[in-house]
Amino acid sequence: MDCLKYNIDIPKYIIKESSLETCHNLIRLQNNIKCIDIINKKISSTKLFLSLDTESYEKNHNYLTEVGWIIFNKNGEIKEKKHYIVQEYLSLRNGKYVDDNKFNYNFGESITRPLNEIKLILKMNLDRVNYIVGQGIKNDICDLKKINIDLSKFKEMNDTLETYGIIDTQDLYAANFFESPVSLKKGLDKFFISYRNLHNAGNDAYYTMKYFLALLRNFEFSDSKIQNLLKIKIPDDYNENDYIRYSEEKKLLKKQEKKLKKLSKIKRNNYRNNFYDDYADIFL
Repeated sequence: MDCLKYNIDIPKYIIKESSLETCHNLIRLQNNIKCIDIINKKISSTKLFLSLDTESYEKNHNYLTEVGWIIFNKNGEIKEKKHYIVQEYLSLRNGKYVDDNKFNYNFGESITRPLNEIKLILKMNLDRVNYIVGQGIKNDICDLKKINIDLSKFKEMNDTLETYGIIDTQDLYAANFFESPVSLKKGLDKFFISYRNLHNAGNDAYYTMKYFLALLRNFEFSDSKIQNLLKIKIPDDYNENDYIRYSEEKKLLKKQEKKLKKLSKIKRNNYRNNFYDDYADIFL
């Protein structure tokens, strides 16, 4: 597996210290390339896509504050666009870590409704479409799972055509540019797509649709760079289960390191506070 480190056709961001991680990243990039080619060539223009975005309260991500979506086809024809504000969390405002644009929807009127009502409407719209699209869509899916929206019929698009698929624009970006995924803002800038009031769920859903369509148009499957990468053979000794175990151990180690740092910081603060208390007692 170590031989991949010296292959000049593999983008640098794919190469990691662990050969398992390098192989996994390479397979994912190859699948991303196949995925975008499948979307371009095998998905009918009559099929409907739903570009989705969710926003949550920056101080507690369990509070879903907005949901936005656009239903469209590959030709860019918009069937429906919606921006809902969750009534229960109407007063919760971002602004410290994330821009607060809850009330700055660019493409119509925002609708404030109870969460249960929004869930029912979204479920009906999900039943209409074959594919859901998002920027870093795993986060949006996680938000929807928290409110018990069943997305199990939608499968992640890899190297096969799915009847109901999940498409992440971050993956399509990697397939286009052989670079690490970037934010929606940077992706829009790359294609000179104008935007305003990001971090509004309705706006982000709309701009994600525009970004998605630009990524499809930009892709050239016949490009020699792409073809060379697809020809790279994954070593026979690579096993995905080995990578999964490695990844889980790595996550656990990071979690432990984070916990130790937190404990160390608490101890330092306690020591500092005790020192100042003792110092103050001397002069009282």
